[in-house]
Amino acid sequence: MARRLLLGFLLTLAGACRGSATTPSPQADPNLAFCVQETNRYRAMVGRPALVESTSIEAFAAAAAQADTQSGVPHGYYRSHDPGFGAENEAPNWYLPYYGSAHNLIAQAIAAFWSEGPGGGHYENIVGPYSQLGCGFYQNGTDLTVVQDFR
Repeated sequence: MARRLLLGFLLTLAGACRGSATTPSPQADPNLAFCVQETNRYRAMVGRPALVESTSIEAFAAAAAQADTQSGVPHGYYRSHDPGFGAENEAPNWYLPYYGSAHNLIAQAIAAFWSEGPGGGHYENIVGPYSQLGCGFYQNGTDLTVVQDFR
């Protein structure tokens, strides 16, 4: 009986903590929505339909950003985990203080992908035949890795 009460208390406590100010959920990060909005802004320039933000893809992209930062191998997580969806853009280990904020760094990373132009891999991913996008970020000290996964 005591075990059951303790388990119930712990589950209640865990539920109360979920999404609190001290432990925000990844979905609470406004940069995730901004990453999708900024990508859609570029897609609109060439008449492509908007992508829908996907929380499941965001979880994968966040794991990829962390794993690739730690391994030093861009796209390593994507390649080794065969997510079964489209494509990935990655800006590994960009120096965050140079950009002033994560928001500005993300905007510049997407601009760099776009600047490759037609035929460039990152550009082609942005304008590709996808319907969903998940972005993920991982900060390691002063460096930020940005990952975009398309489905």
